[in-house]
Amino acid sequence: LSSSSAASDVYKRQLMEITPYEIAYENQKWIKELSNAGDDWQPSITIGPNYPMIDGDTHEFLRRLNDRERAVGRLPVGYAYSLPPETHWEYACRAGTTGPYAGEIDDIAWYKDNDGKLHEVATKAPNAWGLYDMHGNMGEETLVTVDEYPGTPIIDPLEVQSRYFVERGGEYHSDELKVRSAYRNTYFMEGETFGFRIALLPDQVFNGWARRVMMNELERKLVSENPP
Repeated sequence: LSSSSAASDVYKRQLMEITPYEIAYENQKWIKELSNAGDDWQPSITIGPNYPMIDGDTHEFLRRLNDRERAVGRLPVGYAYSLPPETHWEYACRAGTTGPYAGEIDDIAWYKDNDGKLHEVATKAPNAWGLYDMHGNMGEETLVTVDEYPGTPIIDPLEVQSRYFVERGGEYHSDELKVRSAYRNTYFMEGETFGFRIALLPDQVFNGWARRVMMNELERKLVSENPP
């Protein structure tokens, strides 16, 4: 995994490139660019400029982003933007460290014990790989590529295993235990209010996620048409 390798090197080794910041309000210009004329799609809410976007439809956001970038030739063949798998997210969060945090917690995280409020992105120090807010501030959506951890090493799992998500990183109101690198929140469905960051990965990750989303939509339709 990498946050800083040259793009050609990342593609060659099929590793992950991840944004250094949580997607913030300043990126709202993307929404206008990704929306069709007369489209009411609105993927996020926010409290102000440079604050994390709190997204209820990350799949649609990234589907539109991939379509646009692929159309203008800015996506390498075989790759797509996606949420990061939680395994890859933790690797990037740790940035080579093995302790509970990727540095001194008060230097790198907004959390319950040092403020308890949501802040603009990148107002604390980054980890060793230049990634901001991996601990605290706004919890982040990640994909499930390992449903049950086997207790033995797993190399680069990329197949999406669940329609659910896992929150990683903890939030501004979390205690110090819940902003650890290894902390996993319980599964939740898309539509919950969490932040996110974008990863560039082999397109099997986004495609697997898309299949899970489609299955979920079909199940919802069946339930609505056949109430108990």
